[in-house]
Amino acid sequence: MSAKKLLLAALGIFAGYKLYKAGNPQIPDNVTPVTGFELNRYLGKWFEVARVDNRFEKGLIKTTAEYTLNGDGTVNVLNSGIDEISGRHKRASGTAVFVRNEYEGALKVSFFGPFYGG
Repeated sequence: MSAKKLLLAALGIFAGYKLYKAGNPQIPDNVTPVTGFELNRYLGKWFEVARVDNRFEKGLIKTTAEYTLNGDGTVNVLNSGIDEISGRHKRASGTAVFVRNEYEGALKVSFFGPFYGG
């Protein structure tokens, strides 16, 4: 096999691995999810009181996250806030599913098709 073909094969394997990881996030070893999780208590609108900045929330104030149940058992996630400079309302909608089971408070969320984050 030529060096070029070997490099392309290696890049293909690497890209495939990264796509798999993006679609299947795992619970970190040092994190213990809440057990006895009750989805109905989690549903509703949550108001932010503190944050660890993420890309979507940067520069936003009055941010909220609203969780509603979809007909297929997944959870609709609607994050929103107001841009502090322009005053414009921004929204991002996604879908959350349980990582392992519905009684464990570990969900993965997708805002971009098959790509999930913990």
